[in-house]
Amino acid sequence: MRTRSFFSVLILVAIPLLGAKGGCGGEVSLGDDACPTSACGGMPELACWDGSSPFTGKCLAKSDGSCGWEPRKCPDTPSTECTPCEIPAIACADGSSPYTGKCFKDAGGACIAEKKGCGGATDAGPAPCTECAIPEIACADGSSPYSGKCVRNDAGACVAEYLGCKSDCTPAMCGPVPPVAKCPDGSGPMMDCKRAADGACRWNVAACPATACEKVEALPRSCTNKAECTFGLHQYNCCGSMRAMGYTKSVLSSFDENEKACVASYPGCGCASMPTIDDGGKTGSTFDVDCIGGTCTTFAK
Repeated sequence: MRTRSFFSVLILVAIPLLGAKGGCGGEVSLGDDACPTSACGGMPELACWDGSSPFTGKCLAKSDGSCGWEPRKCPDTPSTECTPCEIPAIACADGSSPYTGKCFKDAGGACIAEKKGCGGATDAGPAPCTECAIPEIACADGSSPYSGKCVRNDAGACVAEYLGCKSDCTPAMCGPVPPVAKCPDGSGPMMDCKRAADGACRWNVAACPATACEKVEALPRSCTNKAECTFGLHQYNCCGSMRAMGYTKSVLSSFDENEKACVASYPGCGCASMPTIDDGGKTGSTFDVDCIGGTCTTFAK
């Protein structure tokens, strides 16, 4: 009876994994198109009775356009329960055991522990991390710059959560001010003495404010059709050379405002301007714009 009950649980677990109708999201059967593994996120830490994975390891496209791990059929549950067997002394991230505590004979007749897997990881990402090394460094007041908690960084590694120290760094603790270039407007970039992630006090150099010309170059250019695009002449050097630049029509006022300031910021270089070019670098006298590959792009006629 216990064997049948467990087999029923396996069937219930397999239904959402296989994407049958009636689970979350409705019909999510997998197709044949491969997805990058990063699109599927962390593989759920589920297991068949024998400890093998209920997934093939392939990340495939679903019928709804999303991606998911391709399921596989678990081996049939053995009918013979046995005792005793060795339960491995390992734990999931939450401290629970990945084993049910029951023993079954495998195909070779060996009595092995039945595995249920850990429930900490889901399609949303890897399981929370609970163990990490806390660096032995201290702030000037003796406190730790770490919270004592463990978090996952952008690479997925489990690291100590860094909060930083209070404003305990002084210019003397950071040492001589490093030589830095002036910003394009002639001002010096903002600098302050801060404690870095390794606990040391270092000079922090802030980025220079964007110039008007940089703001023009950074204007959004994404589109879905030509109607969303327009273009304008953008001066790109002090000689007065122009480029017919495509951009999203909704930021027309921003282009006009910043382009005017950009032109005014150039000194007179006394050099001849080059012929006007399109976004591809081709010269011309008349230009048009279109949505090409999702980007507003000009072309010379």
